[in-house]
Amino acid sequence: MIERRPAPRRGYVRVGESQVHYRRAGPADSPALILLHQAPSTSAMYLPLMRQLAGRFDLIALDTPGLGMSDPLPGTFSVAAAAEWLARAMSFDPLDEVFPVAPPPPPRLPPRLAAVDMVDEPSEEEEREEGEEEEE
Repeated sequence: MIERRPAPRRGYVRVGESQVHYRRAGPADSPALILLHQAPSTSAMYLPLMRQLAGRFDLIALDTPGLGMSDPLPGTFSVAAAAEWLARAMSFDPLDEVFPVAPPPPPRLPPRLAAVDMVDEPSEEEEREEGEEEEE
């Protein structure tokens, strides 16, 4: 017989003037895992994992700013603002020990796709061309 676990609870917490949507599953007295999704996904990507691990962990999946059902960050986006948002969002429930979990970043795109790469670095081909120009 397959054990059926309840669906994760859903709710909102305020971070400054913004609302943050979250999904939560598992016993509150278990080790807490904060599940962070990649853009442009949502916390829903973790539903299968949450159902599997809910018996062993307190799982909290956040919809990051502007994605899912969370409000966007106010003002201009910056890594510092996103880090502050995360620290404030995680403090809505005083947890003794928290372990953030996030998927790995995507692999570096091949040079032919460098135009859509979010990393602002020259491709290997561009670096070779720059080196050749400097030698001339």
